[in-house]
Amino acid sequence: FVPSLSGSYSTLIRRTRDRFEFWNSTIGGANEDGIARFIGTSPTQFSKPQIAIPNGIIDDVKGPDGKLAGKRRFTRPSVAYDRKDGYFVIAHVSDGYPPRGGRVYPAFLSSKTGEPGSWRYKGMLKGEIYDEFGPGKPPRWADGRGLFYQPAKPAKLNRSSPLENRFLFFSNQYPRRGCLALLYSADGGKWHFHRRDGKIVNLLPMALQGKSMIFPHVIRAGRHGWFCWVSEKWEPSAIWRIHSKDGLKWDLYGDNQPEILKPENDRMKNLS
Repeated sequence: FVPSLSGSYSTLIRRTRDRFEFWNSTIGGANEDGIARFIGTSPTQFSKPQIAIPNGIIDDVKGPDGKLAGKRRFTRPSVAYDRKDGYFVIAHVSDGYPPRGGRVYPAFLSSKTGEPGSWRYKGMLKGEIYDEFGPGKPPRWADGRGLFYQPAKPAKLNRSSPLENRFLFFSNQYPRRGCLALLYSADGGKWHFHRRDGKIVNLLPMALQGKSMIFPHVIRAGRHGWFCWVSEKWEPSAIWRIHSKDGLKWDLYGDNQPEILKPENDRMKNLS
């Protein structure tokens, strides 16, 4: 079984000097499809992919009859790795693809080794995001790609300083289209939104607010701060880069934005 890969969300992990891993989701929606891992000795030399996390592990996506959906699947995965604690994933789950009802919703998984059969599916993200945007609420095509695990942070929830929590997740479509939100959690189980005066903060710079911005890809670059590449509308016409020194206040990265414009008579999707 050799899966066909798709999607806008890829994660490259460098575990050791000569061990690289590339993670992506598959096109197929069968139970044996899912999230694939390539293992390589460099960023360009990889073995054939193996399904590390099969779609069949999902146990909380229900069909119209209230029973477990037969076409449940993963899409839009974001993978974080720690040498001591292993792997953490937020991947969006849906009933089929395109998803029934136009809904994809983030779910949390973990594994010490990353190997097939070792993964624990912990279900759809709970907490504020579930209460306000979970099943039964208006559908959303959520596009988060920015999961960060910080083992040195305290295990106690820190509401006053969101970036001081163990788990961070950047996602768009919350609270509405064209937004970039930050969620945080102490344990990966219960998630909270970064808020101001009770409202979910839209991290996008003012120049991008009001536009339909999708496919955010957030990275942390040490002393250089944080960067995010985000595509404009569907189908994408441009890719913008934004920057933040502290992860909370974001601005366009320089004056030459957007950085990439759709070539004439061609298509593009995102910068991963």
